[in-house]
Amino acid sequence: MTKAEFLVLYPKFTPLTALVDAALAEAAMFVGERWAEKKDLGLGLYTAHKLVWDAVTGDEPLAAFDADLITTKAVGRASLTRSAELLKLAWDESFNYTKYGRRYLELRRIAGAGALAV
Repeated sequence: MTKAEFLVLYPKFTPLTALVDAALAEAAMFVGERWAEKKDLGLGLYTAHKLVWDAVTGDEPLAAFDADLITTKAVGRASLTRSAELLKLAWDESFNYTKYGRRYLELRRIAGAGALAV
């Protein structure tokens, strides 16, 4: 997929044209030949997610995380904390926060399944 093809499919990203090549290059590392006929769709979805995610988080990766994700719950002497630092380390987690990322994960599961016998 080229930058021009991406911008035809996702015209709302035209203001970010200067960032599209780098995002497409990153997408190419994760969307390979195994995606077959869905490869361009996977490249586009990954790229769109990356552009949205970077725009939302900027220099503060945690900015895109809902404040509700950073919580501590205690019952008696036991407590459980969901750490923002651990969430930040899980790149896959970020895919759940954009519509492009959720669709990318769905297709990645299909592509990763390989040949299926019914």
